Amino acid sequence: MAAPTPQRKASELIESINVMLASGVNQERLNEVVDEANKLKEIGCYNEAYTVLGMIAALRADLREVDRMFSAAIKCSGRDLWTVRNYASALNNLHRCGEAVKYVDEVVEHIPDDISLLYEAIKFHKEAFDVEGVRSLEAHCKALGTPFVDSKLELELNAIEDIMRTNSVTWDQLASRVELATDVVYESGLTQQFNRRLVKDGVIFYEIGIPDDIERVSRIENLINDRIAEESYSVVDDVLFITCSQHER
Repeated sequence: MAAPTPQRKASELIESINVMLASGVNQERLNEVVDEANKLKEIGCYNEAYTVLGMIAALRADLREVDRMFSAAIKCSGRDLWTVRNYASALNNLHRCGEAVKYVDEVVEHIPDDISLLYEAIKFHKEAFDVEGVRSLEAHCKALGTPFVDSKLELELNAIEDIMRTNSVTWDQLASRVELATDVVYESGLTQQFNRRLVKDGVIFYEIGIPDDIERVSRIENLINDRIAEESYSVVDDVLFITCSQHER
């Protein structure tokens, strides 16, 4: 059996990272992934190595290192679409949803008929509150004969669209507030395990789940509110209410 190509090997390592994102860090396996990434670097497969290390940085909630590793990877690869797609995924994992949309759209532009990519792009646009972007991608999937069907998502999109239209709020304003809140969480040395959105009575409730004691979670919520208060007033703050909750893994 032939040895996997460097990119195939890197993809296998990234899949291990994705498993840990979903179920928790296995330190022994993570150490193995780091070792394998460094071996890729040793044999000159810099793009693949930096991409894996960038995904590890996302697992560790280190945005600065994510940007550093993927900048190096893209410099080596000349904006290889595999690399750019993984960058989008890393950014989305860190809830940098506005940036994730930009990078995944770059890949979709070059590979417009990849259904798995289109479904992934829908997820990223949904996370960024980009209703128009989601609907455009859904229409494209339908035209390809593989419609994306999620009735619950459609109800949420309709409600968010109504809020944005009524209050003259744009999706990127909503996304930037979520990114601000995420920055506060990560700057505090914590990670968020999930986010939940509820649209009710003309307000979007955005809940961030944090695995820590209730006192620290409450303090993070207060820090988020303080950081938002430091920003110039925006009507977005009248329709987006960000909270934190204790989450046990």
